[in-house]
Amino acid sequence: MGRDAFIEGLAKSKKEQPELKRFADYYYSTDLPIPDFELVEHGPRIADAWFPDDPDAAQQFLIFAENHDGSVFAIWDDGPIVYLASEYEGTSVIANSVAELLGLVAYGSDTFTIDIQYADKEEWQGCEEESEGLFALRTWLQENLQIVVPESPREVIRKARSQHPDLVQWIESRRSN
Repeated sequence: MGRDAFIEGLAKSKKEQPELKRFADYYYSTDLPIPDFELVEHGPRIADAWFPDDPDAAQQFLIFAENHDGSVFAIWDDGPIVYLASEYEGTSVIANSVAELLGLVAYGSDTFTIDIQYADKEEWQGCEEESEGLFALRTWLQENLQIVVPESPREVIRKARSQHPDLVQWIESRRSN
């Protein structure tokens, strides 16, 4: 498994994902952990579990990462980046692009679930303690992809949510059919 399996999974996307491919090269070449963010090679199985009775809906999500509680990050229909929360609460559009998501990841979070779920109500909590892995990621993103940490993760999420359909409403409409 590892990088090759991850890259193979990206081939299922309708669009090229050069930033994710380059990030995968970095991710699989470092031993430094990234707080609450891990690439996954089994995204299609996760999508099928989210939509067991709707394979067309499952195919609209390119799941590429997860966090500590099993919540996942995905590209929705080759458009925005979404967060599918393991307990469903907090499921939403969170970024307009892979670059914006990587900026959020570089900002850091001890628990994306809480930071994303409450993005409309309060400021991003971030990491209690910033690690060497987080500093290395920030440097790599800036030098290799020209991605910088956003000043306000909350604003990135708000902007993305305002520019795309309501994800929970979309999921509910698919499940009710």
